[in-house]
Amino acid sequence: MAGTTDLRGSPRERALAGLATLMTEAPWLVTVDDLARLRATGVSDEGLEQALTIAGFFNYVTRVADATGIEPDYPSPLPRLSVDAAREPLPRPDRARWPATARAPVPALPLREGTRAALDRWRAYAMERDAPLSRREREVLARVVAELLCDSGACDVLGEADPRTPREHALAAYATALTLTPWRMGAADLAPLRALGLEDRALLDAISLIALQNDLSRIAHGVRARATLPSSP
Repeated sequence: MAGTTDLRGSPRERALAGLATLMTEAPWLVTVDDLARLRATGVSDEGLEQALTIAGFFNYVTRVADATGIEPDYPSPLPRLSVDAAREPLPRPDRARWPATARAPVPALPLREGTRAALDRWRAYAMERDAPLSRREREVLARVVAELLCDSGACDVLGEADPRTPREHALAAYATALTLTPWRMGAADLAPLRALGLEDRALLDAISLIALQNDLSRIAHGVRARATLPSSP
């Protein structure tokens, strides 16, 4: 993997860190073996689902922070990250090599129903509105992200939401950048959207929706792997 994971800590912590890294960098590569390693360290089945949702969620919050320029405003014992802006994302496999994720807007989490219900409400709020972005523009954004993350189920749900207008093409380009290289995002990336008439409310809507689909598609891959893991005794 392109990133580095701190190999200190307990076997359980290393397995959790490894899963979070894989879900962040290449979620389509998550397999039942990755979850089995976690279970072998004592993580329960419910804990597995919680680990998947936490790893997915932080792919949301970091993208919102990168896109809006939020800097930490609180003390932390952790060293400040050094970002390599020249780093490239991992290559994506061809569509024929994508694993099959479930055809559902929100992944199933049978042991974390409250989390699943919250995600369902969150997605409805993000997708089922007509302003300041149209519903079609929202579908274009989500479809771009799902395709970049090899999420076949979400792509099937979203259908042929390919960009057509200049505004949709600009939104798609922004979704691509925020998904693939969030560490490079800056105010200049929003300039093409502002030039097409998108104001702050629309830009925040776009950022949040892109980040949310990054969350959901990663969870979908984790749930795909979880479905093939035998139930614990």
